[in-house]
Amino acid sequence: MLGLSANTLSIWQVYMKLGIIRAPYWKCTVVAKPHFLRLLWRRPDTDRDSVGRHRHTIARGRSGQSLVEMALVLPLLLTLFFGIFEMGRHFYTRITVRHVVAEATRFAVTGNVLLDANGDPLPRSLSILKILQDRSAHLNVTVDTLFLVPADGGGPEEIVQVNMIYTYHYVMPLMHRFFSSSTHTIQTAMRNEPFYP
Repeated sequence: MLGLSANTLSIWQVYMKLGIIRAPYWKCTVVAKPHFLRLLWRRPDTDRDSVGRHRHTIARGRSGQSLVEMALVLPLLLTLFFGIFEMGRHFYTRITVRHVVAEATRFAVTGNVLLDANGDPLPRSLSILKILQDRSAHLNVTVDTLFLVPADGGGPEEIVQVNMIYTYHYVMPLMHRFFSSSTHTIQTAMRNEPFYP
């Protein structure tokens, strides 16, 4: 049946009766000539159970190792992510404030003024400062000081300088713990157009 001789089968049966071999021949593999009878036999139920338990132990150990690695790496990744996000937000705010100051300065050099709620013209210096306040209202900053040099905005062909000092507030948890706020100064100078005062 499996290429074994009658002598081999009889010896096999004797060994099985003596308890030397615990598995029948169809569950075993002959690895040498029959008269040496070097056999490797499989015990399916016991071997499969032990292999299954061994694999389960390895898988459980690997999952625990992955959990420890994640616990070590996750704080560093969150710190890096929060830092990149906060720095990007900080530079965006700074560029936007520069744009606001430049826009107010371009309005100042024209000599134009804004109107109040009653339709009356505001003083030129108040018009420039109002533009600064309105344009920076949507930013997460505290405007500390707004001032012009000269204070009235200057006359035709004069240099006018618009200054804004603001405080930037950090919002990310880790950044907020170490850096609560920072103060910055933005200034822009232009020459007034030859307008009629």
